[in-house]
Amino acid sequence: MPMSKTLLFDFETIRNQLSKVTNGLPKVDNIEGISFGPKLSNGRLSLVVVADNNFSALGEQLSQFIVFEVIP
Repeated sequence: MPMSKTLLFDFETIRNQLSKVTNGLPKVDNIEGISFGPKLSNGRLSLVVVADNNFSALGEQLSQFIVFEVIP
């Protein structure tokens, strides 16, 4: 059976914010995982992405969870 897909978010639109140190947070080098999270209190879905530190314990990368609100 054919499947369809829908673009929910284009990470290119925030590449500059994810690829440099901002507000004291290290850069996100690559996204390792993505999943729908729990339904928010306003009834909308959340989208959770995770980036790891690539074994860079003393570098400028940090394992991070980033949560987005999905607005249809």
